[in-house]
Amino acid sequence: MKHQRNFGDYRLTLKNSTLPCIPFLGLYLTDLTFVEDGNKDQLLNTNYINFDKRYDSQNYYIVI
Repeated sequence: MKHQRNFGDYRLTLKNSTLPCIPFLGLYLTDLTFVEDGNKDQLLNTNYINFDKRYDSQNYYIVI
């Protein structure tokens, strides 16, 4: 498994595989960490919730 292009080859192989399969969970946990830590909970200079961050997080929770 090569790490170039954010494990692009692995992600493509996993997407095209037939179910059931057991994915490498560490890849999803790393992505989720970047979404959680790399985005603010609130929009800049407001008290509004950053729903884009919540939506991105939700997509990883669904997969996991």
